[in-house]
Order: sequence, then structure tokens, then C-alpha cells
Amino acid sequence: MSKKNIDDSPDTAREFIAWLNADPEYRERKRKHKQARAARHQQVQLNAQPVLEDLRKVGFDLYSLWDLVNTSEVYEKALPVLLMHLRHSYMEKNREAIYRALTVPYGRGLVASHLMDAFEWEDDEWQRWVIGNALSVTATKADADRVAGLLREPKYGDGRDMLVRTLRRVAKPEHAREVLSELVDDPDIGEEAQRVLVQVNRRIEKAKARAEAKAKKAKGKK
Repeated sequence: MSKKNIDDSPDTAREFIAWLNADPEYRERKRKHKQARAARHQQVQLNAQPVLEDLRKVGFDLYSLWDLVNTSEVYEKALPVLLMHLRHSYMEKNREAIYRALTVPYGRGLVASHLMDAFEWEDDEWQRWVIGNALSVTATKADADRVAGLLREPKYGDGRDMLVRTLRRVAKPEHAREVLSELVDDPDIGEEAQRVLVQVNRRIEKAKARAEAKAKKAKGKK
């Protein structure tokens, strides 16, 4: 920024903004930043064209993959297309959009195994977190063992965080307790494992109390 006399410094936020906008160096940096953002946006859009084109073929004429993420409409027919494109080398923004678009309850029984495959080949922890979030919605009881296996792999780091909640939902309480007990000292997800383990233990104790009460009631009727 060009040098200015200290007496010319602004006193209010509005004056400060006006002061910045009057500076040619600041205006040039702002112009270049805006230009770079527009170029990046265009690059992301071009990169997404293969999946967008296939989505149009099944009736979804979208400007962006994020149109699916942000809609409240059901787009079940789009799921097979999204799954077909999981292994395509899309940019991070587009990969995240695909994973988030697959985060729908009506994807249960269809998308979880593909998402777990993606979890294994992804090399970005944030993307793994996004996939874990999708699995917290779409995984079923049939996926419990594989979810547990992914949780036990320390190489996946913080990306396993949402899988802790997924396990709580899909695994039998005793199974979940066994796995989570192994993870409480994990440097990446130990705190979350401990928190969810408390919930699982509470659930087990409540089930035990209900069973004992039921047995006692049945015994009293004899």
C-alpha cells in the first residue's frame, strides 16, 4: 500500500474503507484477487462437466453439483450417476460436492459400500471426514463390520471422526463398545470415541435395566 501521512488515517470504519479504496495498490490487489477467484470458479465448473452431462441425461439440468447438495427435492435417480463418477479425478470442490450429494437417507442400501471404497482411496483427511459424514446417514447395520475396520486403521487419522458416530448407529451396542474401547487412547479420534462410548454404555445399561424389569414382572405373574 502506498505511504500516507498519519494525519490522513481514517477515524471510522466507513472512512477506513474509503481510504483503502482510494489507494491504487489496494485496488489492484483487489482486482487481481477477484480475477483469480473467477478463474478458479470457471476451472471448477469445467472440471465438473462430465458428471453434469451424465446427470442431464437422467433429467437433472444443473449449473453446479452443489445444486444437488442444496436442494430439498428428492433426486434418487441421480445417485447411480454420482456413484459412477466417484473414481473420476475431479477437483477437491467437486469431489466434496459428490460426497455431500450422496449424503441422503434414501441412499441407504445403495451408496455406503461405494463411499467406504472412496474413504480408503482418498488421500485428503477433510474429504474422508465428508465421506464419514455421508456414512453417518447412509450406512446400515450390514456395514457395521467394515465401519469398525476403517475405524481401527490409524492411517486414516482425523478423517475417521464421523465414523465413530456411524458405528454407534449401525453396530450392536456390545460391538460398538468393544471397538470404541480400543480407540479411547487414539491420538486423532480418542476424545470422540470416549464421548460416544459413554452414550453406548448408557444405552446398554438402560437395555439391561429394561430386561431385568421385564423378567421380574414375568416372574411375579407365575
